[in-house]
Amino acid sequence: MAASRPNLDGILLLEQPFARTPFDELRRQLRAQQRIVERDLAWCATALSSGGASAAAPSSSAPEPRRSVDGMSIDETHDAAPRSDAERTLDAVLGRLRGMKRKLAPVGDATERSLASAAARTAHLHELHQIESTSSAAFEDWSRVRLDRMLCDYLLRCGFHESAATLARSRGIENLIDADIFSEIARIERSLLPPRDSTQPRSCTMALAWCSENKAALRKIKSTLEFELRLQEFIELSRTRTRESITEAMSYASRHLLPLLTSGPPGSAKGAEKLSAGEDAEENEAHLRMCAQVRRAMGLLAMPPGKWAYSDLYSEDRWHTLSRSFRECALQIHSLPPQPILHIALSAGLSSLKLPACYSHETARGAAGATQPPAHLGGRTWGDTTSVPLGGAPSVTAPAVTLPSAAPLTSGGLLASSPPSSAAARSSSALGHARDSELGDERNANCPVCDADGLGQLAKEVPWSHHTNSTLVCRISGRVMDENDPPLCLPNGRVYSRTALQEMATANAYGHVTCPRTGQTFPYTSARKVFIS
Repeated sequence: MAASRPNLDGILLLEQPFARTPFDELRRQLRAQQRIVERDLAWCATALSSGGASAAAPSSSAPEPRRSVDGMSIDETHDAAPRSDAERTLDAVLGRLRGMKRKLAPVGDATERSLASAAARTAHLHELHQIESTSSAAFEDWSRVRLDRMLCDYLLRCGFHESAATLARSRGIENLIDADIFSEIARIERSLLPPRDSTQPRSCTMALAWCSENKAALRKIKSTLEFELRLQEFIELSRTRTRESITEAMSYASRHLLPLLTSGPPGSAKGAEKLSAGEDAEENEAHLRMCAQVRRAMGLLAMPPGKWAYSDLYSEDRWHTLSRSFRECALQIHSLPPQPILHIALSAGLSSLKLPACYSHETARGAAGATQPPAHLGGRTWGDTTSVPLGGAPSVTAPAVTLPSAAPLTSGGLLASSPPSSAAARSSSALGHARDSELGDERNANCPVCDADGLGQLAKEVPWSHHTNSTLVCRISGRVMDENDPPLCLPNGRVYSRTALQEMATANAYGHVTCPRTGQTFPYTSARKVFIS
């Protein structure tokens, strides 16, 4: 049972962003609530202190003689004025507190959603630890939910938010996807790059507001996104060649860009966190680059668009660069990988299955006239074990057995360079690369990489299977062959496990075994033990 337990380390390696994201969101929401409460309560305390001081000011002076004014004593007139000031102060404080409550309401709703998401994701990962076997129905259900999550993540990154929401609702995994995060990212990206059929102008306002909310996180990852957005706003003001726009551009530069020339790097500010020598040098270099950009941008005040010297600053491609930079920063701040999880999982899975035999049909077709194998094969062909750039092609020797030259040595068509796993044991044919009658070449109909019109196209972009230890899986029993169940080689070069051949020979009256791939029959005693290195 231990060999068929889920590989928790391998599975959870891809689940780190999935588990971390809601807790990072909770931390940011807590800081946002703290800022709102501290700012508004500080204002209320200041207002109450000043109101109390003004109300106490008349009583500190010497008492004046009592006089009568229109039937009202002078003391009553002095008491009426402070009372009205105190009421106005209290009204202002109450209004500020009501505003604080309104501002905290959406943050509280987001916090509740993040708490529900964190609880659902923790329960989902806890289910994995309770699964004892990868062959159980519970693991199949868990894997299906995981695949649905990956598909939703891919759809959200591609902008298909409605499709992702529909899939999540149908599967009941709304709390397991990051729909709110990607919706916010898409909304800000649309403000930077509106659709072509939209009349909305390009604007950095929403992106700058987002930078203001995440200023500490951007500083932590050493991002210059806010500076690039400020520079773009200055460029757009300079692009419009009117007296008012140029005046506004000069004012904008004096507020947001020119202070960079007189201030030092962020790390040199008072109270800033102490940096190492390497980090300090990196900060200084980034600061010098921004200062150089500011000095060069000042030339836009005198040079209109169309001049070659500033064509890169006036280029519309800068908006696309800003959009990409914003997405990279947003994903990094939210602890999300830059690539879809589906891409990462596919790359790892296809790379672990990719063997030269998967592309034997391409080398066979090109053998007549081509002098080199296809480029994506890296100079290797089926049957070539002399050049293995990433390792993983085992050398198999069978003493005292003469093999036919046309039949390469395989484990019944199954040769995998991966550690033993229950997945390989349950579906051994998925990795087989012996001759298949349906395909007519060395490909296997059950291997996803052998599918030339499907995943085989994607597998061309990933490296070859690379593993430290070689593993042979029996084609008959589907079990890994090891020292307890060693591989035996038949005279035709096919390799199967000793247990499977013994069971087949016991069931045969003459003690013969039949190769399931070729249909040839041999005496069991003709099988020889092979050694894998």
